[in-house]
Amino acid sequence: MTLLCRNETACWLPVTGCASFKQALRNFPLATAILSLILFFSQPLFSQSLFRHSGSATRAVGLGGPHLLGPIDATTALWSPAALTSLRENEFLLSSNRPFEFSAAGLVGYWPEFGSLGLSFARFPQANTNLDRAGLAWARALGQPFSLGLSLQGNRLRQDEFATASLGVIWHPRGARLPLSRDPYQATLFNTPLTAFPVAIAVQASDLPLGRERLASYYVAGAAARLYENGPALLTSFEWRAHQSLTRIGMASPVFKQVAFYGGLHDFNIEKAAVGLAALGSAYSFDVVYSFADKKFFTGIAFRLGPKPSERAHQHLSQGMARVKTGNYRSGRRQFKNYLTYEPENARILKLDSALTAQIRREDERIAKLMDEGETLEKRLKYVDAAVKYIAVLQINREHRVARQRLTGISSQLDLYVKRQYRNAVLLFDDGNFTEAQRLFENLLLVRQNYAEAQDYLNRIYSHQREEAEKMFVQGLGYYVQENFLKARENFQQTLALSPNYEKAQAYLDSTQTRLEEQKARVSRGLADAERFNRRQQYNRAYRAYRNVLELEPGNETAKQGITLLQSRIDADVSEKLQNANRAFERGDYSQASDFGKQILDLVPRHEEANALLQRINQINGRRADDYVRRGLEYFEAKDWKNAVDEFDKALNTDPKNRLAEQKRQEALAQSNIQQLLEQAQVQFNRNQFLKAIEFYKTILERDPTNAVARTKLNECQQQLDFQVDKYFKRGLNFFINDDYDGAIRELDKALSLNPAHKQSLEYKQKAQLSLEALRRLRE
Repeated sequence: MTLLCRNETACWLPVTGCASFKQALRNFPLATAILSLILFFSQPLFSQSLFRHSGSATRAVGLGGPHLLGPIDATTALWSPAALTSLRENEFLLSSNRPFEFSAAGLVGYWPEFGSLGLSFARFPQANTNLDRAGLAWARALGQPFSLGLSLQGNRLRQDEFATASLGVIWHPRGARLPLSRDPYQATLFNTPLTAFPVAIAVQASDLPLGRERLASYYVAGAAARLYENGPALLTSFEWRAHQSLTRIGMASPVFKQVAFYGGLHDFNIEKAAVGLAALGSAYSFDVVYSFADKKFFTGIAFRLGPKPSERAHQHLSQGMARVKTGNYRSGRRQFKNYLTYEPENARILKLDSALTAQIRREDERIAKLMDEGETLEKRLKYVDAAVKYIAVLQINREHRVARQRLTGISSQLDLYVKRQYRNAVLLFDDGNFTEAQRLFENLLLVRQNYAEAQDYLNRIYSHQREEAEKMFVQGLGYYVQENFLKARENFQQTLALSPNYEKAQAYLDSTQTRLEEQKARVSRGLADAERFNRRQQYNRAYRAYRNVLELEPGNETAKQGITLLQSRIDADVSEKLQNANRAFERGDYSQASDFGKQILDLVPRHEEANALLQRINQINGRRADDYVRRGLEYFEAKDWKNAVDEFDKALNTDPKNRLAEQKRQEALAQSNIQQLLEQAQVQFNRNQFLKAIEFYKTILERDPTNAVARTKLNECQQQLDFQVDKYFKRGLNFFINDDYDGAIRELDKALSLNPAHKQSLEYKQKAQLSLEALRRLRE
């Protein structure tokens, strides 16, 4: 069994910078002591051979043991230190094959600026005894094509202690590993068995003696490749020493979204083959392997207890953006370099990194000039003027040690300058000029690091900025929800100016910028659509297209001019629709009259005659529904359930929201006998009211589950309902795609009249209504 841990809360896990690395190193001794106790005071470890066999680690067994390039985990330091460069996480691993016994343990951490550092322990069988080994490995990518790895091993064999070393080089012409954005498994899942290298070739010298030779050195060459980004992956290695050689081949490939298959063999001998499956989760993996050579199963379970590579990459990117916004270009560039170890193909960050490099070069030239001027002024005993130069250097680069040392050296000569600057800063603070006051207080702290009064004022300024940033963020969020992305971007930018490390504001700013770019593209498409509709003389559709453009960009002059030119045609169309509505009303076709009235309101939301007409239709429908309900109640009292249901159905067709009709209809249905229900179901079927017919047939089957007629007709109803609903939905969708929202709503309403719960029709009707509502708001 293999246990792999990555601690989510462990304080040693580094994310950025040297401080995190130092913190990790401070905690390594404790981890080392724990691992040592586990290894050397547990029961005898399960045997594995670094030299002739694949080892008992589950993945290594299943892949056939091509250790030079995979599998990569926290014990890789034992056999291929250079391969650690493919890791982008921190891991802790225990390997076991029997209960309460361990065969290997490993601890590995990744620092983008430093590389990977691994610490591993294991026990191997060796000629009637055991070889205990502790390995410390370091690896780092050297530019685009190469990675270097070095490991030092402390060994104990028959109470004899000695040291060895291994040195490996990997050539990866297409990058040290696939970028996260091009690695579907690595981006979402944990501990994939696929090799991280697109293409790689490696060589290694192993067990080189450091002192007297107690083990024979051996040499390995290998290759790995992913045939395409999501697999399969192939691994192979060839190992040779003085009197023997060994060939290993492995393969891994995804099977399903979260399942991968892998296998391998030694020396092309099927009897030495192994196969395995890996079930992968977002924070764990589980492996099952069968070895034909050992004739047994191996299992492994792994857990992530730390941030995903994508999360670490995002942290570097966010911190880099925040530091660049505050003018700390050097620190920002370091964070971008760290981010590019995860996403080396991000063109935007590569361009920004290049721009920062040029900016830093210019700053270095300015710093050199300021330092020369400061030293000259200091020699002339002009300490205040010299301090101003050194402070200017520190404002450019806060980590400039020489400038800080110079300031410290003349600090005793600056008392008068400090007092004057402090008074000026307090006056600015009292006047509400917090930005300039902050600059002066920060300059004072460059000269007097322990200036408590200046620090107190700064803390008050920072508190005020946090409050203002929160207000700005909330306002920006409101604009974002309203899809007013220009205003939202302005507020998020102001938020970050006040609080550069406000991660949510940065995330929303990035999203807002993306939405603005999408909006710009939609405006271009909308104008092109409007022009196309004009050429086809489809003026209503052109009018809507212009309105959509104005919804996205209210100041768009092209759309405004287009609407002005179309207004006379729209007025004529409204007049024609009103005449048709009145004629339909006069002949009693209130449904058609209502449709025409709604179409008018889609174009002119406050059209008085259309509103009045719809109000009259609603009043008439209300009276008609009341008449149907009254007659239905009379039939209900007479226990004429069939006619009662018919009248209530008419009432609901006229007024679908009539609760009394719905309630009494259900009660009448419950009282109807089966033959009456069958007759009423057939009536509804003949009227194409399939949903109501289905309700009848279901009621029948509840009373008589063996009724074959009801079951057959129920299936037929369901088929007809699905066919009709799908037909109307497709028509509505076609209208929607072509921006004819009125037509879309008409067809979708037909689908919903058959099946009011049809999700897609409901969804697209809502979208069409929102689009029409946006047009109405623009006309008001």
